[in-house]
Amino acid sequence: MANRSQAFVKKARTEQNIRRQFTQISDSLFKVSSQIPGFSNQINTKKMEVEQHLQQAVDQLAERNKSQSTYAQRESLGGINELSSMIASLLDQLQNQQQNGMGGGMSMQQMLEKMQNMSAASSS
Repeated sequence: MANRSQAFVKKARTEQNIRRQFTQISDSLFKVSSQIPGFSNQINTKKMEVEQHLQQAVDQLAERNKSQSTYAQRESLGGINELSSMIASLLDQLQNQQQNGMGGGMSMQQMLEKMQNMSAASSS
């Protein structure tokens, strides 16, 4: 992709869209984290790292710096994968607690419904 190419503009717009969507998801994660005691600070830290890398990717694309934008994109995707793994692990732990009768709070279904409601409310 040449530095003067319109492909940079298109790619920057796509990256900006991804960043906006991740921000909406991360806002919901933050709301959930404040209501679930077992939600790790690691998840919120990783979320902030991903947001920074996504913003760096957008900024570097705007500057038409291909190598730095590619690096930031890779870092953000790696962070998203790590974040997904952390959340899956947390959900497994919560489900195991529910099955073992140790969970005194929400059921898994209630928690998922609450997350969906928060996501819908933040989109409005």
